[in-house]
Amino acid sequence: DLVCELDSSGLRDQLVNQEIAEQRSSAAYLNAKLSREVAEIAVAEYVEGIFKQDLYTLKSQIAGAEAAIQKAEDRLERTQRARQRMSEVAKDAAKTPADLAAELDIVDRLENAEQSLQKERKTLELARAKLDVLEKYTREKTTKALKVEAERKRTEELGKKEAWVLEKNKTEKLKKQIEACRIFAPRGGSVVYANDPGRQGSNGRPQVEEGATVRERQKIASVLDLAGPMQVNLKVPASKVDFVAPGLRATVTVDAFPLTTLPAAVASVAPLPDATSFVSTDNKFYTTKVRIEEDLPALRPGMTARVEIKISELDNVLALPINAVVRFDGKDQVAVQQPEGGFEWRAVVLGVTNDAMTEVKSGLKSGDIVALKPVALLSDAQKRQIAASPTAPARPPGENPNAGQRPSGR
Repeated sequence: DLVCELDSSGLRDQLVNQEIAEQRSSAAYLNAKLSREVAEIAVAEYVEGIFKQDLYTLKSQIAGAEAAIQKAEDRLERTQRARQRMSEVAKDAAKTPADLAAELDIVDRLENAEQSLQKERKTLELARAKLDVLEKYTREKTTKALKVEAERKRTEELGKKEAWVLEKNKTEKLKKQIEACRIFAPRGGSVVYANDPGRQGSNGRPQVEEGATVRERQKIASVLDLAGPMQVNLKVPASKVDFVAPGLRATVTVDAFPLTTLPAAVASVAPLPDATSFVSTDNKFYTTKVRIEEDLPALRPGMTARVEIKISELDNVLALPINAVVRFDGKDQVAVQQPEGGFEWRAVVLGVTNDAMTEVKSGLKSGDIVALKPVALLSDAQKRQIAASPTAPARPPGENPNAGQRPSGR
């Protein structure tokens, strides 16, 4: 089902302009593709068509010139024989006007035959020269020029295609963004706004509501499966997060049902501090999820609860309230009441601790009476020493003294 829809009017305006840009890019690509195909056809046209036509034409001209030369030579030879015969016949006889006219005609015919032969020889020489240029230079030059043009058109087509694909991807991205503005529930359940009870918007209104402005990757709503197990989201300070790990046992007490304690377990610990923690360099908190293992029909999302995580469990140990311990002279010390009255300061070795109690490994015995407010028993010098060097928290044996207190637990 549709949970909410983000305002996509700005994206839709961008989509209209982007679709126009894509259409223009597509048309430019198709024109470049057509130009490339025409250029490739021009190469094939010249190699397989125009060149062969020119070659055939020149060879035909050469063959025609050779045939014309042969005819001119034959005509010249006939004319020369005719003149020779005419000279032999008229050698011993007087020349008549008709003989003179015939002789002049033979001379003209002979000159014409010689000129015709020279002309045909020049025609043959020119045709052979053209054929030589065609085969040696023109064919290679024209073919290379056409191939270069085809390659240029191919490169231009590739650039136009890449530009079109880029515009197409932009269009698809905008469509997906518009589609993503409609947010659907991944499963059945109740939808609640992801409003942090401790935070509000800049104008005092809830962070998430109808008409509110949201940012990228902001959590807007959650789908709660009320029929399944519920969990508690708590903030663990950085000084204690190292003690918390998935699988640790815990108990949950809901404020609305203070007399009911629910069994639970740590489900996950965030690897990074909360986003709000980055604003402050002093306080870092890690979101920890604790899953409740027992069903309580009256539980509702948004209720507050107290969670106690069991870090470790010790049996038959000596313990005392943590407020009874003060640290001075470099030692953890307690004020032990003496049988005759008064108090004696005694150094102790502490073990595991929580917010209320701490284990005493040595320095006390069962039945000793200690002061719960031992600071009042200190001298002024000891108080100044404590003020200058704050009391170090009790810690598990072997732990770094700077590791900090553990979360509440028993």
